Amino acid sequence: MAFMPQKISAQYKIKCDSPTTCDGWLYHNNKIGIGTGWGGEAYIPRTTLHLHEFNSVNTFINITNQTTGFPQGSQTLGMFIGMMGNKAMISNFQNDNLVLATGTNERLVVTSTGNTGVGISTPQNVLHLHKSIGTIPQLNGNEGTEIKSLTATTAYGLQITNQSTGSAATNGLLVGLAANGSARIVQQGALSLSLGVNNADVVNINSSGNVGIGTTNPTAKLHTNGTIRIENLPNITAYTNEKILLLDAQGNVKQASANLIGDNLGNHTASQNIKLNDKWISNDADNEGIKISNQGDVYISGSLGVGVATPQAKIHIASNNTPDKQVLYVGNNLQQGEGL
Repeated sequence: MAFMPQKISAQYKIKCDSPTTCDGWLYHNNKIGIGTGWGGEAYIPRTTLHLHEFNSVNTFINITNQTTGFPQGSQTLGMFIGMMGNKAMISNFQNDNLVLATGTNERLVVTSTGNTGVGISTPQNVLHLHKSIGTIPQLNGNEGTEIKSLTATTAYGLQITNQSTGSAATNGLLVGLAANGSARIVQQGALSLSLGVNNADVVNINSSGNVGIGTTNPTAKLHTNGTIRIENLPNITAYTNEKILLLDAQGNVKQASANLIGDNLGNHTASQNIKLNDKWISNDADNEGIKISNQGDVYISGSLGVGVATPQAKIHIASNNTPDKQVLYVGNNLQQGEGL
């Protein structure tokens, strides 16, 4: 049934005089107002189409079609757009997706289960970002180089910027995927990237690529401030060509050959018996020198020199004692033994 105005005024207003026929319709200077209670200059529509409820906190537009059906009685069907008090609301009551699109291309999808997809019509998580085409940022540089750069002609993934970073594609924080599926979290500016827990920074990467754990100002490729624990290291049985780590007075770690730091037994005080485990006491760590059996027998692979550095026989004793002193004594004690 066509709308039949009850009154037309010279001020380009059309409104109903009778609330029982068409109360609430108002035309004014190319603007239409819908809602009960329009009247007077104080209630002129503000936009091309202006909905207002004078007697309710809820104002909605309800859109239905052949698929949704027409609501019967108190049924709620189709799409609702409106205000609930101060809350703006867009809702699909059909147990299906809510979609924002450009043309026929779905750009943002909210499913009936609450998953939100950007660039995907079937989001699999609370927030699911997907890009099937376009230029994806690539890390330029060989794996062996220390510094790599991220370049892209278009942004990909999730980009976060603010007033300080600027808003170009190469500004701010970028979280996304490379072409091969590798994950990327990149600070695109010459600033730091931090990870934290309990509202405090724990890991910091500065603009030079230094990584700090427990420090916000790392001065080396890996700078830790705290204890270090290492488990499940492989075991070795020899140290040929192996390296050891040394710590200088500033805490910097350096490498050295394992042969550089031979153990100096003179720096130790034994607190228990020393177990050789059937090994040799040797000058060059070869299988030669002195070997002690479990029974206490001593085996010397070379010559024994007493008082002489270069023995000329298997046992070479040299003494500068006076003639009345003995150099070798055999016996239980001085009274029962024989001396030479």
